[in-house]
Amino acid sequence: MEAARVIGILLAFAAAIMAVLSLISPKAALLNKHKTRLKGMLTWLGLAVAITVGTMLIFPLTPEELSAQQAKRAARDNGQAEEQRPATAVALLPYTQESVDDTSTARRKRGRVKIYLADPTAHVTPEALTATCMAAAKHYAAAYGFQALSVFLADMPGGNGWEGTRLAQCSYSPDKGGWSGSQGWLWEQIMAAPRGLTDQERRIKKLWGELRGKYQKDGGTDEDALKSAIAKKMNIKPDQVTLLWFMLDKVSAGQFEDVAPQGPAEPKAAATTSVAPTENEVRAQVRELLAELDSFKNSDVFRQCVYGCGSKGPGSAWNTKRKALQDQMTPQLDVPILLKAAPGELWMLGMAYAKGKADEARELRAEIEKALAQ
Repeated sequence: MEAARVIGILLAFAAAIMAVLSLISPKAALLNKHKTRLKGMLTWLGLAVAITVGTMLIFPLTPEELSAQQAKRAARDNGQAEEQRPATAVALLPYTQESVDDTSTARRKRGRVKIYLADPTAHVTPEALTATCMAAAKHYAAAYGFQALSVFLADMPGGNGWEGTRLAQCSYSPDKGGWSGSQGWLWEQIMAAPRGLTDQERRIKKLWGELRGKYQKDGGTDEDALKSAIAKKMNIKPDQVTLLWFMLDKVSAGQFEDVAPQGPAEPKAAATTSVAPTENEVRAQVRELLAELDSFKNSDVFRQCVYGCGSKGPGSAWNTKRKALQDQMTPQLDVPILLKAAPGELWMLGMAYAKGKADEARELRAEIEKALAQ
């Protein structure tokens, strides 16, 4: 039966060749008395189809042959899956929690998490950084009920150039709603550094932080003098003294999507006992923060520094007060949800003003004022 099928296939193949030849020369149109190219091609092509169909109907595949084909296909698919799966599991890096900011709006539970390596001298790879960031995102999404959050992983705590250096970041939305609730992504902005810092790079950061106070000039840091002092201590050239930052590379979530959640390696420090603010006190503080933001939102220094630049930037001290209020917005606090979301929306409002996003600023301000009017 198999031999008959082979013969049928060969005859159909020969008829198909004759169909092609009929388009080249009328002499090949042997089965058509008019011997035109088109009619000859159609005649041979019809014969090829008839032979193929007839062969399959008269000599069909047996159940055993069908089973064998399915088994081969399954084996091939399994082989491809094995090739796509990582050869070895990536070991997650222990980390410590730096901060958890609740940036929720009235519509979405959102967060911003900062973590850093428990051992900044540990050898790291882009894969380990990515997997650790995603494992932490899953942990904090479950622990805080975030519907969307971003995780930022650094080697050390602190946001200044001589403190933490960002090594990875990722955004996670377990319900796939994203920031707005309808964006349709599970993972976004997954990026990692190509490596960690060397011993020399870490020592430069440490000395920069220790010595910079001695080299202040005209309200700023005399970096040339500071670099020379660090270079002398380390016995290197001044042009080798630099605060390293990485241009993070985008990474596909693919092979890390099944990573298990991982919490911080060290327990979070116990919160100091404080009296929870009343609804009226929260409303008053939000109103004060909004008024203060209005006083500098259009300044050039705010647009340049936003929430940085230390004492030179008006947004730095303002954001410290805003964050202190936001940290008190716990799930147990008996405050309307719109008002509880206001400190987080103030942060986004400041960003919108700094970036010149007028429409977004109007929308955020309307939500804050609605909360204040309740």
